[in-house]
Amino acid sequence: MLTRNGASYVALFGARRLDYCRALESEHANLVLTEDAITGLRQALAGPFVSDEALDQALGVSSAL
Repeated sequence: MLTRNGASYVALFGARRLDYCRALESEHANLVLTEDAITGLRQALAGPFVSDEALDQALGVSSAL
């Protein structure tokens, strides 16, 4: 659904334009996911690490061994 100033909005345009808009939307989603992944990796590299045992305990699971 398209909105304009928070209200429903209808627009008519050709199939090519619709395909182009969908491709842009998909590309935007990929960029957002990539930025989130980069942010997560930077945080992981900058932050403290926990041992496997401490992680298992925090998650409430038993050790693999």
